[in-house]
Amino acid sequence: MSVSNWRAVDAAAEWRRPLTGVTLGLLAFESLSGLAIYLLPFSEFNQFGVLLHTALGLAMVVPVGWYLGQHWWRRFRGKFNHFQLLGYVSAACFIVLFVSGVVLTWQASFGVRISSTWDLVHIVVGFVFMAALGAHLVTLLVRKSNNAEVRERLRSAYRRCAAHSFLWCGVPTAACVALASSYTGEAE
Repeated sequence: MSVSNWRAVDAAAEWRRPLTGVTLGLLAFESLSGLAIYLLPFSEFNQFGVLLHTALGLAMVVPVGWYLGQHWWRRFRGKFNHFQLLGYVSAACFIVLFVSGVVLTWQASFGVRISSTWDLVHIVVGFVFMAALGAHLVTLLVRKSNNAEVRERLRSAYRRCAAHSFLWCGVPTAACVALASSYTGEAE
């Protein structure tokens, strides 16, 4: 498809796509669990948090990668702007986070210890990712439309996306809480 044949993207339809909610929910869980691992004391909750953070981080690369590829394909032909810049920074960070996460997982599973350099890369890029994606989403959510019908369609789509995102973030968080709560620490 040439640039001259490019059609406008239906933003409300994009926000309503189930994969958008899945992607945002999983990214939210990864971000929040990463913050908990970094900031909270190492407790039962964080032990299960590390396991779920690692497992979902590896498992989510296919659906999130698919979403990012589709999203990029729909949007890259538009006029370059701050929305695209923030999206590109977020996508680059996601790739670095995945690579550094795989390296850290490998080192933790098969090595004596994890590399402080890879750990630092994962932490710093994680904060950059949260800032870039947060700014990308906030600037999209607060942009204005002069068309009342479009505004209402977008509001409805945002609500639907938020519900999917909360579900996909909430379920692994609840699993973490349930596992930590049920853990007795005693050998059977």
